[in-house]
Amino acid sequence: MYTPSDGPRTGYFRETVNPLELLGEQGARAISDVFAPDHKLTWQLYVPDSYDARKPAGVMVYVSPTKSGAPKRGWKSALDERNMIWIAALNSGNNKHVTERSLKAIFATTYIAQNYAIDIDRVYVSGF
Repeated sequence: MYTPSDGPRTGYFRETVNPLELLGEQGARAISDVFAPDHKLTWQLYVPDSYDARKPAGVMVYVSPTKSGAPKRGWKSALDERNMIWIAALNSGNNKHVTERSLKAIFATTYIAQNYAIDIDRVYVSGF
C-alpha cells in the first residue's frame, strides 16, 4: 500500500479529491454552481517510475471522449522517454457539459502542480 512518506507516487493509479481539498473554501465556493464542494473528482494518472523532482516533468492532460482516462496502448514508452506525467479525468466523456469537462482539465493541472515538480512550459491538453 502506498503512503505519502514513500515519496512521490509513480506508475498507474487513480486519485480522488474534492474541490474543497483542491481549491480551498473560497475556490470551492467560486465553482459551486458546477461542482459541490464535496463532489468527487477522480483522475487516472501515469507517472514514470523515473520521476525525479530535480528534473521537472511535462504534463499531458487528456480530455477523453469516454468514461475512461487511461492512455492508449503504446503511450507509456513515449511518456517515459519524454519525462511526461499523464492525467485524465474519469467520467468526463462527450456526454458531459463542456464547462464540467473544461474545469476537470484545469483542475488536473492544479492537482499535478500541487503534488509534483512540473515544467510549466511543457503542459499540454489534448483530447478527441
